[in-house]
Amino acid sequence: MWSNLGIVSVNDRSKLLENAPDAVLKQRLTLMARHMFPVLLLTAAAIALPLVPPISDQAKIADSVRWTFIVAAVLALIAPRSDSSAKILDVLGKSMSSK
Repeated sequence: MWSNLGIVSVNDRSKLLENAPDAVLKQRLTLMARHMFPVLLLTAAAIALPLVPPISDQAKIADSVRWTFIVAAVLALIAPRSDSSAKILDVLGKSMSSK
């Protein structure tokens, strides 16, 4: 362990990565797709749902729906495995519906 720290300080990258596992492009793409799918889905919902006639007829509700899904997409992009995003969305939903 400590020998690796010395390698870092000397900037010898090849020795540092000798025992590192090989990164596989397929695994990286799969991980990225799993991370981005909810973001894309929430963004599509933010665009499409306010255009649905019963929602689009009421401007306040359409704006609330749009902003709720935009915030959800941003939270999914920043912290996809966090329980805090659900709490934040719950508070946001309550505050938007009361206006």
